[in-house]
Amino acid sequence: MFIVMRRAALAALAVLLGAAGFVTAPSDSGAAGAQSQDPPVMISVEGGGWGHGVGMSQYGALGRASSGASYSDILSFYYPGAQLTTVEDLQNIRVHIHSAGGTRVNPVDAPAGDPADDIEIVDRDNNLIFNSRNGNALTIDKVAGGFTIMRQSGGVTENVCLARTGVDLCQVDQLRLRYVQGNPVKVDAIDRVSIGSTGQSYQWGELRITERDNAPNSTLWVVVANLTLDQYMYGLAEVPASWPEATLQTQAVAGRTYGYDRARSRRASSAWDKPWDLYSTIDDQVYNGIAKEIGEYGPPWVSAVDTTSNQVLLLDGDPITTFYSSSNGGHTEDSGYVFVTSLPYLPAQKDTFDDYQNPFGSWRRDYTGDEIGRWIDREPSVPNVGSVTDVEITGNIGESGRVDRATVIVTGTNRTIEISGNTFRNVINAGVASEGGGLSRQILSTKYTATVVGAEDPVGGLDKANRRKANPRNIRVAGWVFDEDSANPVPVEIRVDNKVVATITTGETRFDIDTIFGQGQSRGFDTVVSANKKAHQVCAYADNVGTGEKMLLGCELVPRA
Repeated sequence: MFIVMRRAALAALAVLLGAAGFVTAPSDSGAAGAQSQDPPVMISVEGGGWGHGVGMSQYGALGRASSGASYSDILSFYYPGAQLTTVEDLQNIRVHIHSAGGTRVNPVDAPAGDPADDIEIVDRDNNLIFNSRNGNALTIDKVAGGFTIMRQSGGVTENVCLARTGVDLCQVDQLRLRYVQGNPVKVDAIDRVSIGSTGQSYQWGELRITERDNAPNSTLWVVVANLTLDQYMYGLAEVPASWPEATLQTQAVAGRTYGYDRARSRRASSAWDKPWDLYSTIDDQVYNGIAKEIGEYGPPWVSAVDTTSNQVLLLDGDPITTFYSSSNGGHTEDSGYVFVTSLPYLPAQKDTFDDYQNPFGSWRRDYTGDEIGRWIDREPSVPNVGSVTDVEITGNIGESGRVDRATVIVTGTNRTIEISGNTFRNVINAGVASEGGGLSRQILSTKYTATVVGAEDPVGGLDKANRRKANPRNIRVAGWVFDEDSANPVPVEIRVDNKVVATITTGETRFDIDTIFGQGQSRGFDTVVSANKKAHQVCAYADNVGTGEKMLLGCELVPRA
């Protein structure tokens, strides 16, 4: 599946084509001056898709819906064998919002501009602690044995735990904040200590604030609880709500099934002791509360949830695990290759719709050997290789071309190491992030190959350099060249008596070169340079991608006119 081309390969090709007069270009030397030291090696990583590639591709669902497929058709393709079924609602869905040192809860004005409604604060047993009126923001912190709830009122900070009786009513293990359904509250984390949401607003259910088991004196958990399955789905932010109806319906069923399966399995597990069923992040699915429901495209998403209300995918009566990702790069992967178990409804199969309007269908990332070596050195579990000079991928490549379990051989100036394709990706992405880089520099999936840019020398030749009969001071220079390290036109320098007189790029049609090498038709160059009527040596040099060298294509002695 993966080959790093070596310069020796082109040398062998030159032997085969020598009789036809084709040559591989030698390095610039001699009268042109000594070569400078080569710059760092460049590694090009090319791949497709964004995410693990198991199950549904969201861009694939977009493409299928745009071609006229229904949501049931789309689900049948990505989860073959599963049955679309309406189930009884799963009550009291609980979603983890964040873990933090404290949290700030601020009632939001009703949509019509009316004052925000009250927030009733009770303990686990529904004993009233305080009724917060007039939309005042509340700041809740964890303290030994309970909580503090501070409210700003008339320029005075008030501890509402003491407001009614003077007795601290917040020496409890849980606070429940009840708000009027449909009137949202905004929830911000203070000193967030783990991945989670902050600054989002919620209009369904209630907030439950609990001490964290592993840090009971300093931090707390914030959970949105008492949601119906569809109320949870209203806040799911996984695809743009402007996408076609069938795409939204497909995502609604896939997301609902995933949440339904996760919540049921965690509730049934003796090992699960957290006070929530689902995370609000990519640990499960992205849940943004009311932000998904409001705005221009809120109604289409809500409609998709309502249209498919309580519909999930079952196999033999049990919910399936509806893995999905943004894009699969044109081919889904078997769940057993990416995760642990091969499931019959998550096979590897070609997906011809994944590239529809998809900016992540294919991509390329370029890194210097110094960068990769530096990022590897950040990982304590991976030996320092020095500046990377070669990357090769071999063995155990998935059916889709993913390399999660393949071996990546990384050669550096210090040593050669072997790591998995998944580890290589994680090391690169962590390194990019540590230096402020974003998605445009990260490896978006494990469906990738790696190539040492500059490993190949240009291949080409100088066909002619002769005077024009109509004007002997004009010398026609023609030839061809390509560099397998790049599909771009190759810059060519024309030198007369070792002086650069012109710089051009390939672009002339050469069917003969394309027939032999399969490198495209526009690999020729043909230009005219001026010189006096004396004898001259005319040479052509090509740029060598990735090395900074100029490669000699050939020289011709042009006799005196």
